[in-house]
Amino acid sequence: MPRNSVGLPFILFLPGYALTVPLFLTKYGFDMIERMALSFGLSIAVVPLIGLCLNYIPWGITPFQSL
Repeated sequence: MPRNSVGLPFILFLPGYALTVPLFLTKYGFDMIERMALSFGLSIAVVPLIGLCLNYIPWGITPFQSL
């Protein structure tokens, strides 16, 4: 359970926030609530695309840890 509670913000919020900050700077006047909602929506749109791109790199995505 702690792993899920730490991992969900990294999947559902941070990728969108990383895109929101450079794309929509403060000159647009977004409030914090609007920025969070936009970050959540962008994460939902971007994370599957990142996973699809990672699937086609030579290392791929595997369920096993390689040390």
